[in-house]
Amino acid sequence: MITSDLDRYAVSHQYAKIVPNSKSPVSYVTCNLANGSRTIVHYRDLREFEFNDAHGIEWQEFDWIHFEGRAVNETLRLLKQIRALNNPP
Repeated sequence: MITSDLDRYAVSHQYAKIVPNSKSPVSYVTCNLANGSRTIVHYRDLREFEFNDAHGIEWQEFDWIHFEGRAVNETLRLLKQIRALNNPP
Protein backbone atom coordinates (compact mmCIF):
# COMPACT_ATOMS: atom_id res chain seq x y z
CA MET A 1 0.00 0.00 0.00
CA ILE A 2 2.78 2.44 0.90
CA THR A 3 4.82 1.90 -2.25
CA SER A 4 1.64 2.17 -4.35
CA ASP A 5 0.91 5.58 -2.82
CA LEU A 6 4.47 6.73 -3.42
CA ASP A 7 4.23 5.59 -7.04
CA ARG A 8 0.92 7.37 -7.49
CA TYR A 9 2.49 10.66 -6.41
CA ALA A 10 5.73 10.01 -8.33
CA VAL A 11 7.85 9.79 -5.18
CA SER A 12 10.94 7.67 -5.74
CA HIS A 13 11.54 4.85 -3.30
CA GLN A 14 14.24 3.03 -5.21
CA TYR A 15 16.60 3.06 -2.22
CA ALA A 16 13.97 2.30 0.42
CA LYS A 17 14.77 -0.68 2.60
CA ILE A 18 11.75 -3.00 2.68
CA VAL A 19 11.84 -5.43 5.58
CA PRO A 20 9.59 -8.46 4.98
CA ASN A 21 7.05 -9.30 7.69
CA SER A 22 7.54 -5.99 9.49
CA LYS A 23 5.17 -3.21 10.41
CA SER A 24 5.55 0.35 9.25
CA PRO A 25 6.56 2.93 11.83
CA VAL A 26 3.71 5.09 13.07
CA SER A 27 3.72 8.66 14.36
CA TYR A 28 0.88 10.51 16.03
CA VAL A 29 0.82 14.26 16.45
CA THR A 30 -1.35 15.67 19.21
CA CYS A 31 -2.01 19.39 19.17
CA ASN A 32 -3.04 21.56 22.10
CA LEU A 33 -5.56 23.96 20.61
CA ALA A 34 -5.33 26.25 23.63
CA ASN A 35 -1.64 27.08 23.30
CA GLY A 36 -0.55 25.63 19.94
CA SER A 37 1.98 23.19 21.37
CA ARG A 38 2.31 19.76 19.85
CA THR A 39 3.58 16.38 20.94
CA ILE A 40 4.79 13.69 18.56
CA VAL A 41 4.53 10.07 19.66
CA HIS A 42 6.50 7.72 17.43
CA TYR A 43 6.55 3.92 17.46
CA ARG A 44 8.81 1.73 15.40
CA ASP A 45 9.62 -1.93 15.71
CA LEU A 46 12.41 -2.19 13.15
CA ARG A 47 16.09 -2.95 13.44
CA GLU A 48 18.46 -0.03 13.01
CA PHE A 49 19.80 0.89 9.58
CA GLU A 50 23.23 -0.65 9.09
CA PHE A 51 26.19 0.22 6.90
CA ASN A 52 25.57 -2.71 4.54
CA ASP A 53 21.94 -1.60 4.03
CA ALA A 54 23.31 1.36 2.08
CA HIS A 55 25.07 -0.81 -0.51
CA GLY A 56 24.21 0.41 -3.99
CA ILE A 57 22.98 3.88 -3.00
CA GLU A 58 24.37 6.50 -5.36
CA TRP A 59 25.12 9.15 -2.73
CA GLN A 60 26.21 11.67 -5.37
CA GLU A 61 22.58 11.92 -6.53
CA PHE A 62 21.55 13.70 -3.33
CA ASP A 63 21.83 17.30 -2.25
CA TRP A 64 20.68 16.54 1.31
CA ILE A 65 21.23 13.41 3.39
CA HIS A 66 19.62 13.01 6.83
CA PHE A 67 20.58 10.39 9.41
CA GLU A 68 19.13 9.60 12.80
CA GLY A 69 21.72 9.25 15.53
CA ARG A 70 20.60 5.96 17.04
CA ALA A 71 23.14 3.52 15.55
CA VAL A 72 26.11 5.81 16.02
CA ASN A 73 28.85 3.43 14.83
CA GLU A 74 26.94 2.52 11.66
CA THR A 75 26.09 6.17 11.00
CA LEU A 76 29.73 7.16 11.43
CA ARG A 77 30.80 4.56 8.84
CA LEU A 78 28.24 5.91 6.38
CA LEU A 79 29.26 9.52 6.97
CA LYS A 80 32.93 8.65 6.39
CA GLN A 81 32.03 6.86 3.15
CA ILE A 82 29.95 9.78 1.91
CA ARG A 83 32.66 12.30 2.84
CA ALA A 84 35.26 10.26 0.95
CA LEU A 85 33.04 10.24 -2.14
CA ASN A 86 32.64 14.01 -1.98
CA ASN A 87 36.32 14.71 -1.19
CA PRO A 88 38.39 12.28 -3.26
CA PRO A 89 42.17 12.21 -2.56
